[in-house]
Amino acid sequence: MEAKHGKIFLLIIIICILGFILLRSFFPVVDCKIEVPDDIYEVIVTHSSHVFSERLPLIPVRVTINDYYEGNYYFTISYFPFGKIDEAYGDDGFGPESKLY
Repeated sequence: MEAKHGKIFLLIIIICILGFILLRSFFPVVDCKIEVPDDIYEVIVTHSSHVFSERLPLIPVRVTINDYYEGNYYFTISYFPFGKIDEAYGDDGFGPESKLY
């Protein structure tokens, strides 16, 4: 009887963790190292709040806006369970600065 309760408890914990990860995918943590206008902030967060790709479903958990240089905002998206990508946003739209690493 005791082992059955332990398995049920473990299953509930796993479901809670997966639910938390899924919830975080819609609301990644945003860290701004520079002052960013509200409209640019919203565009970057909206762009970063989706899975990496359908073939490789990585979930974004953190967006760090690092720098502004020559009309471009540079930011890093961190994914669960692994990986980061550096991107830039400017007048030309979004562009990758690095591959997934």
